[in-house]
Amino acid sequence: MNTLEQTLVDHIPEAIHYFEEMEAFNFSLEPIDMNTTKGKRAFDKLLLQLLKSQIELPKPTSFKESILEESTKTAIHFLENFLGPMSAEALKTLPIIRSTTIPMFDAATEFSYDLAKKTITPKKIKIYKKDISYNALTLIHENTHILFNRKVTPGFHYHYNELLPILMELIATTQLKDPTLPENYIKTRLYFLQQQLKEYNQGILLQKQLKTEFPDIRLVLDYTINNSYSYAISAFFAFHLFEQYKENPEAIKQAIIACINHQQTIEELLKQRHVTLKNHETIKAIEKVLKMN
Repeated sequence: MNTLEQTLVDHIPEAIHYFEEMEAFNFSLEPIDMNTTKGKRAFDKLLLQLLKSQIELPKPTSFKESILEESTKTAIHFLENFLGPMSAEALKTLPIIRSTTIPMFDAATEFSYDLAKKTITPKKIKIYKKDISYNALTLIHENTHILFNRKVTPGFHYHYNELLPILMELIATTQLKDPTLPENYIKTRLYFLQQQLKEYNQGILLQKQLKTEFPDIRLVLDYTINNSYSYAISAFFAFHLFEQYKENPEAIKQAIIACINHQQTIEELLKQRHVTLKNHETIKAIEKVLKMN
């Protein structure tokens, strides 16, 4: 079995679990803005632009050194100033572990999913092993997931799952007073966005080529396509909301808080702010970030 085939087989349990969660929590995987010609063309245009871009991933040494305790304090300070008291309790109480298995510049929260009770409970946070300032951003990212998951909303468009965490990272780069963060963060975010779009594109191509007698492999490809698309659409929309934040910080801040507390849906926020692939301003915001690379 070649490497690609083995990779697909290895991801079967992960794919099965993913779709079980989507069904149990009644999360939607309906593609966003892809049901119109304008939206589909915009997505395909951005995909091609990103795939053609020369994006170099920064090295860990590009960032300031920061021990985990320092990065955690930085993340807590930002969150409590931005979202208010009690917003960073997860970072104060959960185990935060430097992991040798977490990819560079990444982090992950281990959640317990109770499919019967419809609850998502955080257990611990795993973070990239190097002591660098970037870790403060990933802790802010994970904490945002934890806050949002306190309440499960049936029908939630899971493709928006990364939107608020990415937007919070973008805002934090402007407030953490670390000169290494803004430029290197954008390069890192674009690099991983490019990788996700490569994975999405490969999944679409393989899905067209694969015969129907391999249902488990097709399931993995469907999982890969959905997971990559979620990351891409969340990043695209976060870039536009970040441009709006720079123009009107308080309005976007209050909208973020409302969404985290489920007083407003992300769909409602995007509609109010005209954030959509059918809006040229959204496309311009993404292209502006690409030009910064």
